Amino acid sequence: MDEVRDLIDEKQVALFDAIDRLSNLGVASDIEIPQLIVVGDQNSGKSSTLEAITRFQFPVHERVCTRFPIKLNLRKSTDQSTRLSIEPGLSRQDEDKKRLYQFTGSLSKLNELGDWMEKVAAALGVGPSTTSAEVRDQLPVGGNQKSFKGFTDDVFRVDICGPTMPLLSLVDLPGLFQAENDNQPEGSKQTVTSILQKYIGSKRNVILLVVSARTELARSGGLGAVQEIFKDDPKLRDRVVGVITNPDRPDQSLDEVLRVLCGHDSQIKLNVGWHVVRNQDKGERISGRLEERDSREKEFFRLPQWEKVPETQKGVGALRKTLKDMLWTHTQKEFPSLVSEVQEKIEKVKASLSDISRSRATDADRRKYLFEIAKTFEERTREASRGTYLDENREELHQIGEVWEARKGFFGQFGVDSVESQDSRLRASVRSLSKCFGSAMRELGKTKVMSDSSSTTDDVANESAEPSRQDEGTQTFPAQEVIHQYYAHTKPTAVNRKEYEAWLGIEIERWGGIQPAGEPNEVAYAGLFEYQSKKWRKIAKEHLRAVWHTIQRFIDLALGASGADEDVLQGLRKHLIEPRLAQLRKQSYGTMHALFECHGQGKTGFYDSFVEVRRRAGESRTQDLAMRLANFTKDYFGEDYLKEGGDRERLDKFIQEGIKILLPLLTGVPSAQGLFENVLVSKVTQALGFYEHGKGKETDETSIGHSQGQDTGEATARVIERVESYYEMSMLSFVGYFNSLVVETGILQKLPKALLTTELIISEDAETIEKIAGEREADAEKRQRVECELKILNDVLKTLKGYLVTKHR
Repeated sequence: MDEVRDLIDEKQVALFDAIDRLSNLGVASDIEIPQLIVVGDQNSGKSSTLEAITRFQFPVHERVCTRFPIKLNLRKSTDQSTRLSIEPGLSRQDEDKKRLYQFTGSLSKLNELGDWMEKVAAALGVGPSTTSAEVRDQLPVGGNQKSFKGFTDDVFRVDICGPTMPLLSLVDLPGLFQAENDNQPEGSKQTVTSILQKYIGSKRNVILLVVSARTELARSGGLGAVQEIFKDDPKLRDRVVGVITNPDRPDQSLDEVLRVLCGHDSQIKLNVGWHVVRNQDKGERISGRLEERDSREKEFFRLPQWEKVPETQKGVGALRKTLKDMLWTHTQKEFPSLVSEVQEKIEKVKASLSDISRSRATDADRRKYLFEIAKTFEERTREASRGTYLDENREELHQIGEVWEARKGFFGQFGVDSVESQDSRLRASVRSLSKCFGSAMRELGKTKVMSDSSSTTDDVANESAEPSRQDEGTQTFPAQEVIHQYYAHTKPTAVNRKEYEAWLGIEIERWGGIQPAGEPNEVAYAGLFEYQSKKWRKIAKEHLRAVWHTIQRFIDLALGASGADEDVLQGLRKHLIEPRLAQLRKQSYGTMHALFECHGQGKTGFYDSFVEVRRRAGESRTQDLAMRLANFTKDYFGEDYLKEGGDRERLDKFIQEGIKILLPLLTGVPSAQGLFENVLVSKVTQALGFYEHGKGKETDETSIGHSQGQDTGEATARVIERVESYYEMSMLSFVGYFNSLVVETGILQKLPKALLTTELIISEDAETIEKIAGEREADAEKRQRVECELKILNDVLKTLKGYLVTKHR
């Protein structure tokens, strides 16, 4: 076999085998390993391309559809063997995982793989609506055909050894599709997209993106999914290899294919570049040999139209070499962080082994053991809640390896932006949520906004929107998905001033009472405020949900870092932490509802003193603006001109123009500016000493709040101005008091002493302590399993370090 067919050098086999052992190790399942991931649409020629790369024949049958990731490990060996197994996905329950781990098989002939894929699909509960009798026997206990899902994140693992096998490891993902049908029921598309995003999102994976020339490239689902991730991870372009299939049967112009291959299409340009391969059709795959396939491909690319494409991008041989070089280069790049993660995992496993071996035979032993866990948890919760983030540098931290602990620390290191380290810094995380809450209230809290006011929005109502970040460009948390989940709310309805006044005028008429004609009923003020603020409850509830979600993530992280025995930690959660956490959560929601009552329905008692201060400040600002305009008028026209009376029409026009410029400094409510204009005209003319009769006297009788006899339009404007002013004060105080009373005082300050403390361990009854930390018969079996996992991890670390040393020689 041609040496270039191997995607792994023989000298690297031990390394990749060691990396692969990590993926099979339950204790190290959270360590992401470098892999080659194959992505493409259904019917994109993905299987045919993989067949050419691997020299391994995939099933050729309409009923065979990849409904789960397939991990293919090909290794050279003097003996021929094929082992089949299932790696359960993260979404599986423990009972399901045990059942799926027991699923194993082997192939006597490689062409049996199609039948086994059907059996695997049945065991996983995925597949078409009809199945054969033999396959139905593989259904999960209690399962039936109707219970089948379309797709799953469980992995079908195929390990093939043989003398002609290339050295290769890859994961083939289910193909993307546009429309759902009976065999791809509702939710299937989302499942496939989630699987794809998970594998592509891992920065340790190299991506082989397969796109068919039979489909317009811009409409490729695989390409679209990759481009979407480009937005959040621009460096993804460094680890994606694109390959165009079916170039002999394109539905789009050959010029477009050539533009992409030559890097002239900036929209889909990849740093590593694009390749092109000629695929076999169904008949050729069934009857032909792979050697014949290679010969036909070489002849095809000798045609004149392909002369512009470099030889390094044409054919499966060139694609193999690119993948081989890229996979090795990328794996070397990930070496240091991978070694570090394995070292950390070893220390954690050692701590777990120490915990299991520790005696907990007496009540005193159990309390001493739990006391140490509680002390660590309490200290970290206190530091995280205060925002001081001080890591205790003790010689021994609950039997966790001091070298690793001192190096990393619970709160992470400055400059490291991992999700885990950010979750540990609780106060920073909660503060970032509070900023989002404030933005959501300010931008999305109203029901209606006037399009020509300071709260302008041109968006359409009933569409979902997310608040802007307060520190755009520098704020990277909370994550975008958190903002989308908790802070996306319906956009306010945008109306112009005339529409808003007309709508409110009708409402005022409908709610009329015994007030004089032209005056609004008092309920109009409270009614408009309640209407404008009716979204506050939902926004605040979602904010509190986000806060509790963040706190739960912190608790899980802090508890996991305080002890190593999962059974003991689970007991602490169940018997001590969760009941107290539920009580604290209940209290926070009670405080929130009390705050709703305080701020809801336009209750003015809380704001009466603020309104008086605001009224006096408004009068002072009005007088100040009037004097500024009067002085400016004197400077412009001269005092002699004014004493002589001047051109009254010219003076009036000058003052009106000046007022239009100055009014926005006084009020941001356009519908109320007519009232302020009358007041300003009166005060300016008084300051200038003319208009002693007529207009000056008329306007002096006009004042905000004493407009008896005004028409409905002025009454409407007055209601808008006062409710806008009240809304602004109420919204600001509501946000402030929510974050202060509900979140700060009600949660963060109470958290360190509310959940798990040393005092609680001392005072708790013996029966509960026994349930949490009593010795179990299964501990001996668990100790043996952990010892085995520790040995494997040490072996893997030795191999990785060996290659790391070789790399730096």
